[in-house]
Amino acid sequence: MDRTSEREGLLTSGDAARYLGVGATSVKRWADAGLLRCERTSGKHRRFSIAEVERFKHSQSIQAPPAPLPEEYEPGDPRIENWLKELTQEVDPNRFTSLLMSERARLGAWWRVADEMGPVLDELGERCANGRINILHEHLAAERLSRALSSICERYPTHPSAPRALLTVAEGEEHLLGLGLVELCLAEADWCARWVGRYTPVDAVCAFLRDNTAAMLAISASSHYRDAASLADQVRRLTPVCLERNVTLVLGGEGPWPDRIPCGVRLRTFTEFHEFLAKVTR
Repeated sequence: MDRTSEREGLLTSGDAARYLGVGATSVKRWADAGLLRCERTSGKHRRFSIAEVERFKHSQSIQAPPAPLPEEYEPGDPRIENWLKELTQEVDPNRFTSLLMSERARLGAWWRVADEMGPVLDELGERCANGRINILHEHLAAERLSRALSSICERYPTHPSAPRALLTVAEGEEHLLGLGLVELCLAEADWCARWVGRYTPVDAVCAFLRDNTAAMLAISASSHYRDAASLADQVRRLTPVCLERNVTLVLGGEGPWPDRIPCGVRLRTFTEFHEFLAKVTR
């Protein structure tokens, strides 16, 4: 903090970013969007009062979250039960958003929250598959989480010059929640994510990439996806256009993707995704 700001009790964009645990670019975008109020110096630099940064921080985290998940867990773990209860019970639709924001405040980054949510989503899918949860309840839970993720993503303004990532699922894949977590991690890392939707053929994705600029194509296949030959064929068809357009192909989820990819990476956790983003955005 410079001396003038220190005397006035104001924070620079960098100071506010460190306090909130985000990048300085995010702070500037929040300020430009009017979400985080600031003052301007004679040199047009942004300055933030400590009270305003505190207000913004607390506005993002309201409810106390369930206890965090362990790195390794057993089905039936009470902490998983707590998350599943929040997802499946009929409650205030804003409550789960608040729980996620509180978990982000506790852990310090969305990729950490995403890694903790992974086992919860796996357990939800397993219970639906074996009849322990009605499929309607699974759909309601998925909708609740999807709305919460979308609501949080909207709080991250996107700069026109931000690198773009195209998000889609493998042909025949039904589950989208993993990509919702990917979008949130991208937003926090100052990327712009674009969805192409469910049931989008690979050929349509290739055509889109030829006509539009993207730095990354992220494709998800869940553990329910069993057709390894189909996934390998989709990678084969995507590879030429990704190489031609200099697009990094990122394959995620627990589906049986090929391990060797000529123009990208195979990632299994959000920790790996975070490390990958840190490398490509340097």
